[in-house]
Amino acid sequence: MREKKLYSRMIYRGRVVNLYKDNITLADGREAVREVIKHKEAICVLPVEGDSIILVKQFRYPVNKELIEIPAGIIESGEEPEEAAQRELKEETGYGAKSMKKVFSFYSSPGFTNEKLHLFIAEGLEPGKQQMDPDEEIDVIKVRGEDLYDKILNGEIEDSKTILAVLYYLSMQ
Repeated sequence: MREKKLYSRMIYRGRVVNLYKDNITLADGREAVREVIKHKEAICVLPVEGDSIILVKQFRYPVNKELIEIPAGIIESGEEPEEAAQRELKEETGYGAKSMKKVFSFYSSPGFTNEKLHLFIAEGLEPGKQQMDPDEEIDVIKVRGEDLYDKILNGEIEDSKTILAVLYYLSMQ
């Protein structure tokens, strides 16, 4: 291991994230500090309906604007990733999926967080009613697959998990 933790101090404990300040030793013996956000594991879902993708549009406070994203959320305690994917898809879009296929897992931004996301592709969608959390305001939008790449290039889609999922999806077409 190239970096070894000397000690860790929790700065903040939250519902979703905890912030730590870790003092470490580098491989050459020098000491350094790492600020680490520990995050619960999460899922993200690319819902495919024919030649279109179901996306959500919601205001994101940290960046102070609405973003277009794929549905995503935290894996609750005792829940399997696929169960979380089905639940979040239903909550955010109203859709259920007959097929939920795990594609791969990835770290969102490993320079400062351990957040790991599991990407699923949902097919065989069945429309229903959204079941959002009380503090959520989510609009559901449908985008043709052929328009997704341009939406990334022109800056309409800026969310990294969504860009990753869309580029994967388009590469498989």
